[in-house]
Amino acid sequence: MSGDVVCYAHYRADDGIMFYIGIGNRKRPYSTRDRSDWWKKTEAKHGLVVEVLQEELTWDQACELERVMIAEWRNAPDWLGRLTNIMDGGEGAHGELWLEKLLAVTSSSEWKAAHAEGSRKRAMDSNWRISNAEAMKKRTADPSWQINVAKGVAKMVVARATNPEWRVNCRAAKQRTPYQQRLHLFELMKTDEAKATRRLRRWNAKYMGWAVA
Repeated sequence: MSGDVVCYAHYRADDGIMFYIGIGNRKRPYSTRDRSDWWKKTEAKHGLVVEVLQEELTWDQACELERVMIAEWRNAPDWLGRLTNIMDGGEGAHGELWLEKLLAVTSSSEWKAAHAEGSRKRAMDSNWRISNAEAMKKRTADPSWQINVAKGVAKMVVARATNPEWRVNCRAAKQRTPYQQRLHLFELMKTDEAKATRRLRRWNAKYMGWAVA
């Protein structure tokens, strides 16, 4: 990729505030794939304007420029907006090293604590809850969103139904007696407590007449 790397910025379409700085090939600035949830929420709420800041860079040049720009922007006044970049720059969408560093950062206790605190503050903000509910209502009413969800569900169902192991497990489950089903759930509890709990609730509703919580 030597000499064919670009450094780019993403701006919120409604107010022009920069919210992301990145590097990659010439197609990367316009791609919405492999973006963080924070980036996706910002783009969905405010829209997106793309600007290629510099072209024909080597990978090392682009990494250094990205690091400098992110550091400078994070030191800028808060009213200029916050970047959705999780990393400090210099990684980019370039091989497995980027993914390893991202996982290392997001799995740290410090990052999780800061992320949880930010989420807690947003959840307590009534304006955020209202705007989030409106955005969700608007998105779910969009026919294209409904079509994409339906396609995703259909793809998942087809993948599962064409999996021989899933079909074998499905047939085995149908042949179990209620008592055997309950024993299986207790075994599942050792490896996947959340899934076992959901299935146990359905079992209680079906065989014990208990309401599903």
